[in-house]
Amino acid sequence: MKMHFSVFFLLPVLILAGCNSAVNLQTDQESDSFKLSNTALDRSQFNNRKIAETHKLRIKTTTVKLKLRHQRDLEKCISLQCNILESSLVSKKRGSIKAVISPENLKIYLEFLEEGQGELSSHQVLAEDKTFEYIDVNARLTNLESLRNRLKTLLESHDVTDVENILKIEKELRNVQEKLDSSKGKMNHLLSVTNNSTIHIRYRVPNHAIDIEQPYENLGNSFKAARSAFIYSVSSVIEFVGGALPWIPIFFAGLWLTINMFRIIFGKIILKRLIFWKKDRPANLSKID
Repeated sequence: MKMHFSVFFLLPVLILAGCNSAVNLQTDQESDSFKLSNTALDRSQFNNRKIAETHKLRIKTTTVKLKLRHQRDLEKCISLQCNILESSLVSKKRGSIKAVISPENLKIYLEFLEEGQGELSSHQVLAEDKTFEYIDVNARLTNLESLRNRLKTLLESHDVTDVENILKIEKELRNVQEKLDSSKGKMNHLLSVTNNSTIHIRYRVPNHAIDIEQPYENLGNSFKAARSAFIYSVSSVIEFVGGALPWIPIFFAGLWLTINMFRIIFGKIILKRLIFWKKDRPANLSKID
């Protein structure tokens, strides 16, 4: 597999500076000795900081090989006990796999991806420092647990006997428990993304990548499209006729009334002219004589 990489190893600078930011590690160089597995970050340099490591890969393949490549990579990821977050194939043109994997299995999986069919067009390594967020969520958890324990102690004591106060304490206890559960969820997510690595693979079939089977597949799709267009046209005609049927009697009735109205109006005009002509005719004849 051909690889084009460009890695700027800024992670040590990030760790030494103690910044809470993301670093994008990319490569743009070609080397036969370069190994994809070497891009996994060295966690011994983290110095107990919470770093979220993410690998984004783009793989070019063909229509025929797309499904096989996607299935192959997905099965390997599952065998390495990945937590699959997303897996999709869209219209034989693109697909994706997003998973969380342990650092120990990350190198194995990267080596496996390197051996697959297709071209690895890009590879990004993202390192995001989550230390400050971890400290904030941990402090919030400690405070909420302390408040919950105090409320429980107050509720179980005999000092509060008023029903209204008991209800207020129980309501506040429920609110604190909800916040505590939410904070625990955030903490579990932080631990998941910092103790493990996230890998996101996108597969794409370029427009110029045509397989031998592709012309036959396109011909079959053309017949299907023609059949669908014919059925759609027939259904449109049926819908038009069905919608027009109730209006046909009304149209002919209106046409009949219009014709009769014109006959009556023009008949009266013609009759008046004939009467006038008959009255005026003897006078004209006498003048001629």
